[in-house]
Amino acid sequence: MKAPEVNLLKMHKDGMDYTICKPEYPLSIFIDHFMVAKGFPLFSEERLFPGNKIELFINLGSRNECKLSFSDQRFVFSGTILSGLRTSYLEIYPGEFFFIAGIRFSLFGFHHLLKIPAHEITDDNFEASDVLGKELKELREKLGDHTNENQIIHELLNWTIKKIIKCPDVSKAWLNLENALQFDRSLNKISLDKLMGYSHKHTVELFKKKAGLSPKQIQSIYRLNMVFDHLHQIDTENWSYVLHEAGYYDQSHFIKDFKRFTGFTPSEFLRQKPKDFELKKLR
Repeated sequence: MKAPEVNLLKMHKDGMDYTICKPEYPLSIFIDHFMVAKGFPLFSEERLFPGNKIELFINLGSRNECKLSFSDQRFVFSGTILSGLRTSYLEIYPGEFFFIAGIRFSLFGFHHLLKIPAHEITDDNFEASDVLGKELKELREKLGDHTNENQIIHELLNWTIKKIIKCPDVSKAWLNLENALQFDRSLNKISLDKLMGYSHKHTVELFKKKAGLSPKQIQSIYRLNMVFDHLHQIDTENWSYVLHEAGYYDQSHFIKDFKRFTGFTPSEFLRQKPKDFELKKLR
């Protein structure tokens, strides 16, 4: 499999240059997108919100720190990080020169590609080389030879393609299932069990192993991300419209979820427009 031609999407904000590449099928079964973030940040803290994706970050710049919202302990990020699915936001405290290359896997892509049970890294961060071994150190060394975002993206693509070649065939049905969880509001546990062909208990166990969270938790996070999608389309705090479109029926439940997932109230979020929200325009 040759590395495909790629379309790079770019954004500059707060001293940082962001480059994103969304792969096409069949890479899209495994990878949501590749990203390079590089620059001298004009901010001291940033938040990454839950997105139902496991992420691999490779640091090529200054030492950084990060912290899960429910923890008091900061994680030093000087090499590589494997970040599991999160039920709340991740705080990042960048160093002077922020230079990160990253891979965001699809919902089931991490497990299919690397054969690691996804639930073992849920709501946690690990030194990626401790999990993936020598090949991660070698990949970081290769990336360190480049300063050009295009070259870095191609190195990440080539590394992924080599992993896919060694991976048994994975049905496109898993990608379709991810889309159903994200967009089909009528998908309930009964229809999901029928779609999977297993009992509800086994379906939940299988989801946790392959994705990291239960179907109900995954749908809850996708519902929040639908809110983010609608916020791109409005300029006023028209929350009644947003709640209806995203499938919320209780405003207090929505506000509680929103605060837990982002650390902001809806009004604070609209005023600050965090970069993770702005980057969704590119993805």
